Amino acid sequence: MNPHPTREDARRRLHEAQRAEATALAKTTKAYAARARVQQRVDFADQNIAEAVAKLAEISGLDRAAQLLDQPLGVVKRAVQSSERSRSRNNTSPETSP
Repeated sequence: MNPHPTREDARRRLHEAQRAEATALAKTTKAYAARARVQQRVDFADQNIAEAVAKLAEISGLDRAAQLLDQPLGVVKRAVQSSERSRSRNNTSPETSP
């Protein structure tokens, strides 16, 4: 074997490295997209939870809701605030404006 690489060998190795790099980049991009899709579902579920907790707090009060859910009071308060922010965003969005 020749201890000095030929131009063809160098080109082949470069081409293989570029192909491997492109494949790795495509896989990474695909993984980020998959994570974004899952994150949207998690965000939607979190908002549904916040709305349900807010409704419970409205009916039972903050302290009782926290007790029923076995959660710290701060968690219930944050859920109520999140639900209120979501409602105010939805009420001011262009789709719901006259």
